[in-house]
This record gives sequence, C-alpha cells and structure tokens, in this order.
Amino acid sequence: SILLEDSAGNYSEEITNIDTFPQIYFDGTLPTMVTVSFLSSNRNDSSLAIIGDTLVLNFDTSEPLSTLIVKIAGQIADTTFEISGRMPYRSWRILDGSEAEGYIPFQIDLTDNVGNEGVSINSTTDNSSILFDTTPPSEYMLGTVLSSGGTVKEGFWNTYNDTLIITIPLENTDTSLIGGYVQPLVKFSNQDFTELGSKIEIYDLSQDGSLVMKVSGDSFETILGFSENTNAYFSSKIKDKAGNETIGAPSNSLIHIDQIAPVLDSLNLVSSNQLSSKWVKISDVIQLFFRSSEGLDSVIIDISDNNILPNI
Repeated sequence: SILLEDSAGNYSEEITNIDTFPQIYFDGTLPTMVTVSFLSSNRNDSSLAIIGDTLVLNFDTSEPLSTLIVKIAGQIADTTFEISGRMPYRSWRILDGSEAEGYIPFQIDLTDNVGNEGVSINSTTDNSSILFDTTPPSEYMLGTVLSSGGTVKEGFWNTYNDTLIITIPLENTDTSLIGGYVQPLVKFSNQDFTELGSKIEIYDLSQDGSLVMKVSGDSFETILGFSENTNAYFSSKIKDKAGNETIGAPSNSLIHIDQIAPVLDSLNLVSSNQLSSKWVKISDVIQLFFRSSEGLDSVIIDISDNNILPNI
C-alpha cells in the first residue's frame, strides 16, 4: 500500500490497488540443466573419437537464457545452435588434433534473462562421455600366407587350390582392438596393395596373439593383376574400434601363380639293342628322353607295368 503526506501534514487516502502502477517480478531461481548428453560422430562408436570426428553436446535448460558460453575440450564450441525461446540447445566441435588424448571435457556456463548465473555444468545426465583415442594399433608384420585345397605346394597357387589361409598377429593386451577389424591386402609384382576379400571384425583377442582367416579362391583370382606366372605379395591393415589404422609390414610369404599344367615338348624312347634302337630283348636297356614345357617337381613313368624312377 501507499500513503502520501505533504509538508503541511496533509494525508492522502491509502492506495492499495497497485495494478494501475508498474510492477516488478522477483526471480531468485538459478537456471539449471534438465538434460545433457555428449556424443561423437565416430562411425564405430559414439563414445569414441579420432581426429576429424565431430563432438556434439545436446542440452535442455529449465528456462530461457540470456547468456550461454559452451566450451568443448577447453575451446569455445565451433557452433551453438539456438532459436530464441526454444530449447534444447546443441553445440559442437570438430577435433583437429590439438586436444589432449583421453576423455574430452566440456563446460557450460549459463545466465537466465534476469541475470541469475547457473552453476557451471561439466557432466552429462545420461552418463555419456567421449574418449579421444589417437593411439594406432602397434606396428606388426603379417604372418604366414598359405594356399589350401587340392594339391598343395608351399609357395604356389595352382589350379586345384581354392583357399588362402592368412595369419594376422594381434596384440592380445590391446583391448581397443575389440570392435575394430582386420583387412588383408595383396599386390602383384609392382602394383600397389589392394584389399583382398572382406574385412574381419575383431570380437575377442586370442591368447596366442593371432587371428587366422580364410580368403576364398574366387576373391583372390578376381583381383586385378592376378595372372599366370606372377608373384602375389601380402600385407594387411588393422583398425581399432575408434578407427585408428596401422598397415602391417608385408609377409615373408610369397605365392607364385602357376595354373597351367606341364606339357611334353618332346619324347623319345630308345633301346640299347645292338641291331636297332627300336628293338629290345632281355638285358637291353630302355631309355626314355623327354622335355617339358616347364620345370617339374615329380614325374611318374610306367613302362610295361613297371614304375620307373626318372633322372630329372
């Protein structure tokens, strides 16, 4: 109420209706966060990040704000998306490698329209967080590469083989590999390495520190550059769950492609018979001379149901 008195001592009527006068509203409530979540654009896991990933901070406040300062990884957020009178808010930052490896911190400072400053926010309401992982898998050398199926000759790929067996070493103490994958690589002669077959996801780590995978012959034989009488060289790459990549040193194994059967270029059968080399009697010596289109590993000769061991 308002009661007026002038200098002469005269009093006015008491005024109790203040609706006709300007009003002031008291707001002593600090602005707070209703929800806060922190996610990464990482294609494998939104709780992990590598350089180039976008960190997104979504939050909803208890009331409209006049001032909002958002920091991610100690830097002012690249963008804060807000529309007057609308919530929630979204801020983000693209990782450029200047950030420290580990869990990414953030801080939200907020002031409402009256000027009340809320408590700084540095944690989420849904327990979400982002781990910045810049450490690639350890360097390694690809293990053995073997042909399989049909007649197997070490170091060769023949017309009977149908599978490649590749051993890839994995560090069995690096749990960041779980959820990542391995991808075999191959090249022929002087070409660049190219992907061979499909990538294999890493679900667990074996005690012996290796992963054995099989690649079908169709996948191998359809690679550009596969041809007769060429050498295939092998490598692989490993990506951890966050997406960090290491390309291994090439395997010591080499596979030579030979799918053409040998052909006899010439054949001559002679006898030691004194009268004619085309005749033979008991105690005569028969000799078989032949030439092949390529080097031979073994020869089976049968003369009159007798197996003969040739000199090659």
